[in-house]
Amino acid sequence: MLKRVYRDFFSALLYDKDTFDGGYASTIHVNSSLYDDYIKDSKWGGTFKNVVGDLVDGETISLTDFTVNGIKYKMVSSDRVAVTYPNASKPGSSNINEYSGDIVVPSKVTYQGKTYYVRGIADYAFRFASNVNSITLPEGLIYIGEEAIYNANTISKLTVPNTVRTLRKYALAENSSLTKVTFGENIANNKWGKWVCWRESGAYDVYMICDTKPELPDDYTFDDSHASTIHVKSANESDYTADSKWNNQTISGDLSDGFCDLKSAITTNKSILTDEVGTEPGYYTAASTTDLNTAIDAAEALTTSATASEISSAIDDMTTARASLAVSPLTEGYYFIENAEKKQMLYAEAAYAAEGGLGYQDLDESKAKFYFRLTKKGSNWYMKCVKNNLYAGKPVNGNSVNEYITLTEDPEFEQVITYVSPGKFKIQSLYDGVNASYPYSVSGGWVLLSSSENNRTCWYFHPATIGEDVNGILTAEEVGNKVSNAVSNGDSYLDLSSYCLVSEYLISNMPASSNLLVKVASDSGITGTNIVNNSVCSSLVLTDGQPFGYYKDFTATSASYSRSVANTFGTICLPFAVSSDENVQYYTLNYIDGSTLYLTKADNVDAGAPAVFEMKNGTTLNASATDAEVKGSVVNPVDGSLKLMGTFDGETITTNLANSYYIRNNQFHKATNSITVAPFRAYFTTTGSEAKAFNFCTEENETAIDNVQCSMLNVQCVYDANGMKLQSLRKGLNIVKMNNGNVQKVVVK
Repeated sequence: MLKRVYRDFFSALLYDKDTFDGGYASTIHVNSSLYDDYIKDSKWGGTFKNVVGDLVDGETISLTDFTVNGIKYKMVSSDRVAVTYPNASKPGSSNINEYSGDIVVPSKVTYQGKTYYVRGIADYAFRFASNVNSITLPEGLIYIGEEAIYNANTISKLTVPNTVRTLRKYALAENSSLTKVTFGENIANNKWGKWVCWRESGAYDVYMICDTKPELPDDYTFDDSHASTIHVKSANESDYTADSKWNNQTISGDLSDGFCDLKSAITTNKSILTDEVGTEPGYYTAASTTDLNTAIDAAEALTTSATASEISSAIDDMTTARASLAVSPLTEGYYFIENAEKKQMLYAEAAYAAEGGLGYQDLDESKAKFYFRLTKKGSNWYMKCVKNNLYAGKPVNGNSVNEYITLTEDPEFEQVITYVSPGKFKIQSLYDGVNASYPYSVSGGWVLLSSSENNRTCWYFHPATIGEDVNGILTAEEVGNKVSNAVSNGDSYLDLSSYCLVSEYLISNMPASSNLLVKVASDSGITGTNIVNNSVCSSLVLTDGQPFGYYKDFTATSASYSRSVANTFGTICLPFAVSSDENVQYYTLNYIDGSTLYLTKADNVDAGAPAVFEMKNGTTLNASATDAEVKGSVVNPVDGSLKLMGTFDGETITTNLANSYYIRNNQFHKATNSITVAPFRAYFTTTGSEAKAFNFCTEENETAIDNVQCSMLNVQCVYDANGMKLQSLRKGLNIVKMNNGNVQKVVVK
């Protein structure tokens, strides 16, 4: 680590200009606020020294290089970097620069979660970059180093941004295809290095957008044997022609103020597309930039011969396209909230009484962030810190550091979050649900309120992303462990309602082929298969053979269950109501006669109630329901000599085996040993009858017959309504068992 500390006043006095070797252009890195003091001092800002105002007070800088999107950067200060060459050593004719294609240098770059501002093109960065087609430099760039763009022989034009004020020796030299160079507004604010645009043979079209003439170190900035055309503002033409270091070129005062305005507008709008387009809330969406890109391209195609009307139209087109840019909205979800000016992060203190409230701390990228859950409340928001489950409340007076925002356990006071500029929002709290408080400001470790508009603080809202170490939110690994442990333990539900979760973490870890239900907090916004939010499950999908159970009833927007069946008859017990259809007929138990169990058709079976089913078509039982009331437990009969007993999670029967029966091969068989009843099935118990097995008889519709004898019906047995065996049909209701096994109710009039 290298620590450089600079005073906030200028006191470094040199005895003479030879403190550093005058034969070599040393680079003097100074605090940006002291830049003017150094360049005005001839012993510091002399011909052979380069002053760069790229440092800030008291900063500690790491010298570790890093690469993002194919561009390599080196540290300049704690939050500033410069583009450097990608090769292991300085590129040259036998060590061709590894950069290739169209290079677009960003104004800022994010590495390991921290944002750095790109302030320079370091020495030799694009030296011998013969495979680079074009180089686009960003606004915000301050300097271009020695041989930074040197012998990059395929680039044909280059624009030096308005913010650049330092050009070192050979900065843009020996580029054989380079014919057009545009220098920005601040290029005259520092003395140029030697031979900046020199090449052995060739001339340039040079456009000087600056209002004053730059000072050149010698006559060889451009190739003096092939006079370049220097396009300058007409008001400045005489300054250039009177300067011997400039007048060996062709000076043309053909830049009108309108053309300069056009170039300035192009630069401004390009910076928008570089700095203000992104995926986070408040930034312009990439999809909305098409028209602006088109307008910029058209403006760049204009030359100095463009008419005032053409220039005005091009500027208007860019202005119109800029006005149509769409801002990415702030949506419900998890965010860490960063102070836009100070690199500090909003967080919530643990206390919520008079001692606590919203505070801030330095944004340390190595530590977990404090995330807030944002939930819509009309046009406003609830802000809940996920670390301590406390909401941002209302402003109160009386603590030692002035007014601050309290915290509360319940969402009571809304926050007004308003878009300010690309990426930036302001936050205000409502006193009484109607009146907005003073703007947020930051002081003394607390988020305070101030009556002054000047103290308003803007905030960036950074969404939580997969894989981030989120303070207070279960990580994907933690969610996965909790779910897998619940499945391994045979648990039927998992309560995660006291945790803050990222939706993707839970949904991606929900187990397949399991009936585990997971309960989440009602304000989490998480929905999905077998996830219960505020007593509602958007999709209940039951897997046959897996246990099921919940601690209370709930509603399922959709519910489904499927089972492969090998026999015509079976038992079922589902937590939601089902209905008979052309493929399946449901039955309830009626009575027993000898070894025959009589069943009664049921058009509908209630949620949690056991039943017998008969497959009419196919070998797969499919049951489904919409807006279904789901029972958390089975509804079994309380008493009775004949009971069908259902189970959701499976059951092993070890007692009362003599009176317990299970289904097999379309019969109910007595249990001789312990029996295991799988989930979503049933068994029945009876008293007073111990048949080894019961056959099924299903009741058909009643049929009215006059004066019919038993022999005419080919019957096997006849019973009255009380189950007494008869010799023949009698008046009234008769239960008739046919020789073919069918059973009918016959009414004799």
